Amino acid sequence: MNGIVTEKEYQEYEQGRLKAIALSMREVCRQVPLYEIAKGTGLKWDTINKVRAYGSIPAFLEGEKLTDGIIASCVQCNVPFVLVGSVRDDGPLPEVYHDVYAGQDDMRSHVKQATTVIGMATTLHTIATGNLTPSYHVEKDGNIRPVYFYSVDTSDFSANKLADRGSLSAKGIVANAQDFITKVAAGLGL
Repeated sequence: MNGIVTEKEYQEYEQGRLKAIALSMREVCRQVPLYEIAKGTGLKWDTINKVRAYGSIPAFLEGEKLTDGIIASCVQCNVPFVLVGSVRDDGPLPEVYHDVYAGQDDMRSHVKQATTVIGMATTLHTIATGNLTPSYHVEKDGNIRPVYFYSVDTSDFSANKLADRGSLSAKGIVANAQDFITKVAAGLGL
């Protein structure tokens, strides 16, 4: 341990992370009974292999008739998403960039167009995106407007990490991602 968190806090974090993986796999593989969640990593590999067999995430979603979740919503609404592998990547999906520099370039191309960015429940990905996001956006008419960046996490440490690193436009929101999405959807009348 590095002295910042105790061993108990780290173990609780790891248990929570594993539960989150299991629950997200449960969402993706609905036909799997809840008692099968104990297989954990096996479900992750089964899901990755199913996606690879379909050849793409959209084909997998359509073939398995999956309509819920963030990625499914992105596909349904033609919202671009960028998945970039790393040295730690243990089974890339078809759309994952294997070249991290090409992935960063694609991420930059999207965040350059953004007027609002919301990073949820994943500190490392939020920080990576925040580090690539400009603090302003030049509109087609030449007007300059700020880019709003929100980091949503259940931990105030995670939610505020990007702002603490010097990203002045980043605002932390301490909330459960599901609750946040539900409230935003309700506010938008969805």
